[in-house]
Order: sequence, then C-alpha cells, then structure tokens
Amino acid sequence: MGLFYDESPHFFYLVRSLLGAQPVLDLVHHIPSATGRHTPAAITLLMHAGSVPVQIAMNFEAPVSEWHFALIGSEKMAVLDIFRDALVVIPNDHQHLGRNVLATTGHAIATHLGGVAGSGVRNVIGRLAYGNDVVIARFIEACRTRVPPNDISADDGVDVVRLQHAVLDRVRPNVS
Repeated sequence: MGLFYDESPHFFYLVRSLLGAQPVLDLVHHIPSATGRHTPAAITLLMHAGSVPVQIAMNFEAPVSEWHFALIGSEKMAVLDIFRDALVVIPNDHQHLGRNVLATTGHAIATHLGGVAGSGVRNVIGRLAYGNDVVIARFIEACRTRVPPNDISADDGVDVVRLQHAVLDRVRPNVS
C-alpha cells in the first residue's frame, strides 16, 4: 500500500489523541492506482473511536499535498491544516442565512490566512518543527529515564500497525 503506511499513522494517532479512544475500523473503500503504483489512488476509512464516528479520506494522486483533520461538533467545527500548521475554528452559522454563511466563510478565511502567516514566519526563522521537536525530546527523556513516553510507546506503535493491517485485510480481496 506504499504511502498509506507512511501517512496513515499520523491520522490514527490524531484520532486517538483527540477522541481519547482507539479507532476501530468499520469500512474501507479502496481505489487502486491508475498508474499501477503500489500506493492506491485513494482510500477512505469509516471508523469509530468510542461513540464518535470518524472518516479518514486519503487521495494519493491529488495534484497538491493536503492533510486536513476536521472535528465537527454541534456548536463549532475545527479544521487542522496539518501541511500548513494552521488551525481554523468555525462557529455555528445557525440558520444558514446568507449573512451567516458569509460571516463563517470570512472567519474561516481570516483565521486560516493568519495561521499560515504565523507558520510561514516560524518556517523562515527555523522554528517550524511540526511537533518533531516534542517527539524527539520525549524520546530522549524516555531513554534517560527508561519510562516509555505517553501516547508514543512501542505498544502505541503496535496498535497503529494492527490498524494498518486491518485495512489491508479489507483491501486484499479487492486487489487483483
């Protein structure tokens, strides 16, 4: 499954971290590569974490690299643009009237541009690490103390690989 192995752990960890439960696979929709690559053209996973439904959609033959994580509640929607390191929180537009939709759209555009500008500045000054600095610091601390770090232990990694293999087990009957 090529890049699926590289990219999916990030989403699986995000789901577990934000929802506080291990994601459970319900349905897999797989579209093989049109160019014959091992990486699929697209894959969509329907899952649940606790009582919360989760959908992960990955398009590996898209013209641009996009990683978004959206959490949709009854009062707000939060969209994390992982590639641009920007978080957009959009309030409920209530009656969906034209003025409500325009207000939430304007809010989304302004906060996204602000987040991208902030990330751009951090990138230019060499301080945009996408969390790698935190992971490395936790790894070093685990080596020093011999205490596994929370949420990125070997057991957590095994859970991710098990979930990847559950996806593969559902895809294999459809792969020729």
